Amino acid sequence: MTNTGNGWYSYTFTNVTSTNLIFNDGTNQTADLSRNKTGWYMNNVWYDTNPGTGVAVTSVSLSPTSASLNIGGTQQLTPTVLPTNATNKSVTYSSNNTAVATVNASGLITAVANGTATITVTTVDGSKTSTCLVSVTTVPSGGNYYTIKNRWTGAYLSDSGTNVGYGTTISGNNYKWQKIAIDATYFVLKNVATGELMNIESQTGNIQCNITDTTFWSAQWSSDYIDGTWTRLRNRWQTGNIIHIENQTGSAQYGNSQDGWYSAQWQLEPTTVGTSKMALNAEEPLTAEPVIGIYPNPATNNEFHILMPELANGDTAEIFVSDWNGRTLLNQRLSSSGQVNHHLSSGIYIVNIVSKDFNVTKKLIVK
Repeated sequence: MTNTGNGWYSYTFTNVTSTNLIFNDGTNQTADLSRNKTGWYMNNVWYDTNPGTGVAVTSVSLSPTSASLNIGGTQQLTPTVLPTNATNKSVTYSSNNTAVATVNASGLITAVANGTATITVTTVDGSKTSTCLVSVTTVPSGGNYYTIKNRWTGAYLSDSGTNVGYGTTISGNNYKWQKIAIDATYFVLKNVATGELMNIESQTGNIQCNITDTTFWSAQWSSDYIDGTWTRLRNRWQTGNIIHIENQTGSAQYGNSQDGWYSAQWQLEPTTVGTSKMALNAEEPLTAEPVIGIYPNPATNNEFHILMPELANGDTAEIFVSDWNGRTLLNQRLSSSGQVNHHLSSGIYIVNIVSKDFNVTKKLIVK
């Protein structure tokens, strides 16, 4: 090889259109490399023009370094490659246990089943690594029961039909709500009387109570800590929207309320729920329903997964994806929980999951 300066060496193959070659500096050796044109090879990358001397990667770190997820949950990893002026800051991701957690090329982890997995990020230049330990558990099927009291007026939220209303006197199970965890941060609020969820799906300005699908982000909430007694209820889909009754319209509303508004502060008071057989206390979960889910949702990278732990051995499920006009755009058969690849445009779709034991309809958001 010929020393051409600045750390570069050259070799010319004559009368050859393509070749396989290996670089060995006496300490490290590359894999078998294929090349069919003139190129520059530096830090495990081919370049079509001279990239200069380059700045080598010295380290990589991940944030977060650990994550606790429920099945179907996701966690985005963020790598930091040093030095900041490194020539090639590309990274790859891998999971040592894809049966528990998978990771895509962008570093998005998806929890698949109970257990633990280690996600590793590796730099293309220098093969520097860092890891994230992922623990996956099953989403609790039950939940605790509460009445939800406003700090400003003392009124309690209730299912009053299409909308969530409020009143000063608790009268019946439509004033009682089951808090069901989605993951470590988010939960849904399910009315005991109707089984329907608080949501802002239709964007009417009012909090509604007219859907039952717990996978809708418009029906998922988180709690903003205030003082240990009072909390703000913040929507997952539109994180600027908080439940309040500031305008006293008769229905709970949502908006970007001021931090000090008592009309947007709530207390979840534990309660009991009357049934025909007994009263359930705040610690007793309802009977678990079959868990059929789609994740991640919203879906990215032209794929999503169907979770079907209730699918019987030897049975299959038919997956139908339709638009809002009822046109079937995708049809696939699965014999177990698994991945569905697609070429759907960004938008909202209806997914029907059908087997001999269940027929479930879900909403799918594609980004």
